[in-house]
Amino acid sequence: MSKAEDTEIEAHQTQNLNEASYLLAKGFKFTGKFREGAKTTLLFEGEGIKQASNNFYNGAKIEAKKYADAYRSLQMLRSCAAKK
Repeated sequence: MSKAEDTEIEAHQTQNLNEASYLLAKGFKFTGKFREGAKTTLLFEGEGIKQASNNFYNGAKIEAKKYADAYRSLQMLRSCAAKK
């Protein structure tokens, strides 16, 4: 079995827009969103995403422009979900 076949893609979900912006800015794939009441959950996937999420909560650094761009993009997606 090759390493590519052995690697499992990790999925992650969050309602925290700051965490989601960090993950998007780090290059993790945004895979969708769903809404429950007033809460929008954002879905991501990628190898190492659980560790990246932990890094975010432990104060990891990221380029400000990448983070700000990701935040604006996700904020627009979340607000579109709220209108439906």
